Amino acid sequence: MYPSNDPFQQTLIEQYQQHKLPLDLPQEFLQPFYGGGSIANITPSIAYHLTQTAFGEGRLLPEIEARVFPRQYRHIALVLIDGLGYDWLCDYLQQEDSRPTEQRFWQQVLAQAAVTPLTSISPSTTAAALTSFWTGVAPAAHGILGYEMWLKDLGVIGNMIFHSPTEFFSQAGLLYQMGFDVNDFVSAPLIGSHLADLGVTMRSLQHSSIVNSGLSTMLDKGAQRLPYKPLSDMWFNFTEALAGQPQQASFNWLYWGEHDGLAHRYGADNPRMAAQFEAFGLRLLRTIQRLKQHGPADTLVLVTADHGHLVTPKDPHYDLNQHKDILETLAMPPSGDNRLPYIYTRPGMRDTFRQRFYQHWSEDEFAMVPAQDALQAGLFGQGTPHPHSHERIGDWLVLPKGGSYLWWSDRPNPIIGRHGGLSRTEMLVPLIAIEI
Repeated sequence: MYPSNDPFQQTLIEQYQQHKLPLDLPQEFLQPFYGGGSIANITPSIAYHLTQTAFGEGRLLPEIEARVFPRQYRHIALVLIDGLGYDWLCDYLQQEDSRPTEQRFWQQVLAQAAVTPLTSISPSTTAAALTSFWTGVAPAAHGILGYEMWLKDLGVIGNMIFHSPTEFFSQAGLLYQMGFDVNDFVSAPLIGSHLADLGVTMRSLQHSSIVNSGLSTMLDKGAQRLPYKPLSDMWFNFTEALAGQPQQASFNWLYWGEHDGLAHRYGADNPRMAAQFEAFGLRLLRTIQRLKQHGPADTLVLVTADHGHLVTPKDPHYDLNQHKDILETLAMPPSGDNRLPYIYTRPGMRDTFRQRFYQHWSEDEFAMVPAQDALQAGLFGQGTPHPHSHERIGDWLVLPKGGSYLWWSDRPNPIIGRHGGLSRTEMLVPLIAIEI
């Protein structure tokens, strides 16, 4: 059964669509369901099922947990496919119908799986989402609120993937020379350390190019790092690690970023995406078959994503730099993401910014809400906010509709696919559970 034809999944999606925060947002937006239906709830449920202890802000809804964790497991793997949207997956599965049965790799995987839709968090962007996976809390609580973020104590807008000022993001790690401490910037407890203290082995399998990156170093404390190069290397590292310690309880984090990379460069509708996803499905299918043949049997493999992807063709219409009258109302360049910009206005220019903005763009293209209202309403999470969260989101949130976005960098616009916003395409992701 295709995910889109499953009554359980459709009921959940309807529940998510009906969930509305006390905030004036367009009806078309899919708002994060932090109360048990978001990606921030996955690792709290994993921690509970491995150790019977509480972690993070809250577990998945009981009906989701019953579907994803039908019994106890000694080993749990969470495979994170960066940028895999739920609707994109459903469309891909229909494309597989045109192939010979033996080449429908993802259909063969899902025939052995339970699929559950979840919402991403806000902003639906990797730096914030990965931090939610590793902390089990929403962005308001952990404080990573965008791809680019105003760091008031350093006096700079920092890139939260590369840990450098946004103007020099290609030179990773420059923030460390300014006093940014990667070891304590995230104050929320991390799942690797939490599980290690309870005797559970935590492994982090990431590509060798990012395994020692600033973001990885910030999050994977307590985890054993197993770098890989080709995709097959990731799966062999994983199965060999399980085979080497079959009786030792473990949580295994497997991150694959190429799906997101292609979507940014070419757009999620480009045929390169399907070709690469097919290859990933084959390796996943073979790994499941190998585990079912050789064990360990008490293993659960989960596949999920941090966000989906929206095709946003390059368009100078969305270039903020063309509008000097707007720029002169800003205290600094916007931060956040192109699909969820944070606006900091000069003193006394808050309303002027809004007025001038809508002289150039329409309300059919962008919504706008006061940033602090969004924080208070729970758009970034329902828990106690991080002490610096309020200063990291500015005065206004600009909320693109449809395929709109805001570009403010002086650099040429290099990407076609984007995320970060509140469209269903960006916000709805799958959680696939496969028992071994």
